[in-house]
Amino acid sequence: AMGLLSVGHPLGWEESKKHHAHIKEHGIEQFISLYQKNSGKSGAILRWGDEVEYFVCSLDHDAKTAKLPLRAPEILDKLYEFRQSLAQSNECMKCAKGIIWHPEYANWMLEATPGQPYGENTENLLDVEANMILRRKCIQKFLLPGEKIFTMTCFPRMGTPGFTEPWYPPTPYSSDGASLSSYIPDEAINPHPRFPTLTANIRKRRGERIYIPVPAYPDAGTAARTARATERSD
Repeated sequence: AMGLLSVGHPLGWEESKKHHAHIKEHGIEQFISLYQKNSGKSGAILRWGDEVEYFVCSLDHDAKTAKLPLRAPEILDKLYEFRQSLAQSNECMKCAKGIIWHPEYANWMLEATPGQPYGENTENLLDVEANMILRRKCIQKFLLPGEKIFTMTCFPRMGTPGFTEPWYPPTPYSSDGASLSSYIPDEAINPHPRFPTLTANIRKRRGERIYIPVPAYPDAGTAARTARATERSD
């Protein structure tokens, strides 16, 4: 899981470095305190759950294209409103209490978890599939014609020109960009302050952009392919 997503102002890398010692010291103190408080406990009920990340894909069968629509925040807002309306109307529908929706890193991604942890009984295993089916049904209520949800690890056209909808060209030489990626535009990153700040902080901590080209197998054409990959990444 990405962790708690509170609304606030995350610190940039240079500003956060001033607090590293404080965070490390108090993190250790809190761990020791919690360990001492709970180390003697026994017989606790096992609580567990799952997390599923989806990506929304827009399929145009006539044009034979598949693109990632950058509207996950819009879909999430509708899912939040839907869940709240069911809760307020006291309707007996599992979607009101059975699912919690979360923003994810990219603007084409959605994340969902069970509304409450599962318990220790074996019959709880039977709730997992039903809850996952319910999540899909809820998301599908707010998809546009031609849009589908997938749970693949990675979209096959990721990073190719025109893979998002709408399409924004990457800005690797921007003076104030988050990723400075040669492949993914910053507009594809979720607008929650955590995500662009996290992206920029990783890059600044490393002192360089993340280098993703896969090393080429050495052969007669290796030098030419490596040169093209390096030129695109620089």
